[in-house]
Order: sequence, then structure tokens, then C-alpha cells
Amino acid sequence: MINKMLQDLDKRQQGHQLTNITPPQMQYVGRAGHSKKGWLIGVVCLLLGALSVYAFQGINKQENVVLQPQPQLEQQLQPQLQASQAQTSQPIATTESSSSVTVPAVGTAVPIDDLVAQVPASDVALGIDTKTEIQPQSVDEHKPTPTPEPIVNSVQAAGKMAVTEVRLTPTQLAQKQLTMANDADKRADWSKAIEHYDKALNFDPSLHEARKQLAALYYGQGQLHDAAQVLQQGWLLYPQEFELTLLLARVQQAMGDTELALASLANIPDSHVLARQKWLAQSDLAQKQGQFTLAEQAYRQLLQLEPQQGKWWMGLGYALDSQQQFVQASQAYHSALSHPGLSMQATAFIEQRLNQLGASQ
Repeated sequence: MINKMLQDLDKRQQGHQLTNITPPQMQYVGRAGHSKKGWLIGVVCLLLGALSVYAFQGINKQENVVLQPQPQLEQQLQPQLQASQAQTSQPIATTESSSSVTVPAVGTAVPIDDLVAQVPASDVALGIDTKTEIQPQSVDEHKPTPTPEPIVNSVQAAGKMAVTEVRLTPTQLAQKQLTMANDADKRADWSKAIEHYDKALNFDPSLHEARKQLAALYYGQGQLHDAAQVLQQGWLLYPQEFELTLLLARVQQAMGDTELALASLANIPDSHVLARQKWLAQSDLAQKQGQFTLAEQAYRQLLQLEPQQGKWWMGLGYALDSQQQFVQASQAYHSALSHPGLSMQATAFIEQRLNQLGASQ
């Protein structure tokens, strides 16, 4: 045991001798290894930094899209949501969703998450991608239903109000004014009635009854000049409307213009149906004006129509008497007494006048 220990001690001593130590070869291996690791670490850091910047920018873009949707994005989402509602109301849907979708107005900033949350489950079942934020137009390609664009157009066309301008003809406008004039006349609102009759004649001057009503309203209001003007305009436009001429003569007579009244009556032909009224007016006006020749002509025309009227014979006798044609006047007076139609005063006048003529003869 002791010998072994000594031998081991000798071996240890020999291992520590400087002569047995060989000088090592210096190769700076450790420094080269540290340099390669440094470059590797630098490259990795740069890559990590670039990835971090890229990821940060992507997150910012995604937040901008979510928080501030563009109007174009909302406009693209709106037809899809409307189409989904139209499809859910069609017979192909088994159940009708009770939830409603509120589509935001164009230009209103609404988060995409809120918009997606409003889409009912039936829309998702129909194939609309409600989770898409960057591409809201993505629709399931395998969806058997038609594209939503034609449906949206049909809905918009059905809900659009078309305002078409309808222009009434002058005749229709005149009839409308006549209706309002009649209503005002029934309410005794004469000023409104005059206004509407006047407008009706402006649209259609051939409304002769409306012209007569307007002249009568003016006459009743004491506006004789306006009444005469309305009637005269009608006669100038329609010279064959002799009733307007007869009314004009009466208005002129009321105005005290007998000469104009007789001139207006002269325009009515003797063959017209109104000739009798013309002769009646002429006989009265002519006597008042002292135009006994014209009065004689008017009474002779009346006697041709009604030879049994005693008052026409009396009128003729008076016209002849005024012209100092006493013989013919006496004959006319006797004819008047032999026909009915005279008042007691007229009979007394004729008898008195016959006595005077007989005494003078």
C-alpha cells in the first residue's frame, strides 16, 4: 500500500515539471467565435425590429378601418344588408327573423363591429360575410340566390316617388274657374264670383253664359261701365252672338246713353229670333228719343207678328199722331180699342185723343 502511494506521488511530481510542459499554439479561436455570434445577434435584432414595425403599422391600419369607415365602405355594405332583408322576406326563407337591421346613413361614422352586430342570423345563413372589415363586398360564391344589385334597384325603383307635371288645357282651366265662380255665387260672395268668371273668360272667351253672368254681377253691383265693356268685348269677338248685343243695349239704356243703345239694337237682323225683343226696345227708346219714324217701324213689325195686340195698335197710333198723320193715327186708335190688351188708363187716353182729333177735324 505504501509503495503504491509513493509511486503515485512520483507520477504526480513528474507531471508538474516544466520540462514536460509543451508550449501551446495560440490560435485566437475564442475571439473568432465571439465575432460570429455578435453578427448573428445583430441580424436577428434587425429582423425582429422590422417585424415589430410592420406589425405595428398593420394594427394601426386595422384600427383606422374599424374606427373610421369610409363612406364608400358603408355604401357597399348598405345594398348587401338591404338585399339580405329582401331575401329573408321571400318565400324561400323558412322563418322570418324578428330582429331589424339599422343601416347607417351615408357619411355617418359607425364602427364596423356595431354594424356587424346588427345583422340578423338569417343574413349569415344566406352567405353574407358579416365579419369582413377590409373587403365588405365578399359574398359566398356558392350562394344559389341572385346577386343583390338587381334586387336593390327594384326596391329603389318601387319606392321612388315620380312627380309628373300635368298641364291643363285652357278649356280645363276655364271649367275649373267656372266651378269656383259658381261656388262663390252660391255663397253670395260676389267679388270672388266676379274674379273667377273673369279668369274663366281669359282662358276661354267663348263661354257666353259666363260672360252674361259676369255682366249681370257687374250690373247688380252698379258697375255699369264694366258690364258694358264685358258685353262689348264678347260682341266684337263673336258678332253673331246677338244676345250679347241686346244685353249691351239694355246696359247702355240704363247708363242713359240711348243713342248707343239704338245703335246696338240696329245690329240685330229682323230675321233673327231676337227681333221681337229688338223691336220692343226700339219702340220704347225711339219714342223717348223723339224718333217717331223708327218707333212707327218697330210697331208695324210687332203688328205683323201679333196683329191682335191692342197695345201695338195704340203705339202705332201714337207714333203717327206725333208725326201729325192724324187720319192714320185715328184709324190706329180705333183698331186699338177693338182689340184686347189695353189697360183702363190706355183706353181712357185713346178715347180722349179721338175726341180731340174729331173736334179738330
